[in-house]
Amino acid sequence: MVIINFAIDPAYQGQGWGELLLRETLAIMHDIGVVYFYLDVRASNIQANSLYQKYGFSEIGIRKQYYSQPDEDAIVMRKVFQ
Repeated sequence: MVIINFAIDPAYQGQGWGELLLRETLAIMHDIGVVYFYLDVRASNIQANSLYQKYGFSEIGIRKQYYSQPDEDAIVMRKVFQ
């Protein structure tokens, strides 16, 4: 299974929609037997980084200059389902 993008429209950010979407996605992945979930997130996206950590993701690496407009590193995160 591949998810290309996971985002919430800025008009709806901070209202819990991202957490709902993440929680439901994780439940589906767990139910179908996914073992590892990897993602990339902008280094400056503190809110998303905190949410991912809350749901058991760990930082495992950095992708230098991964994003553009503006140029920015990506933090690579992983969740292991048990």
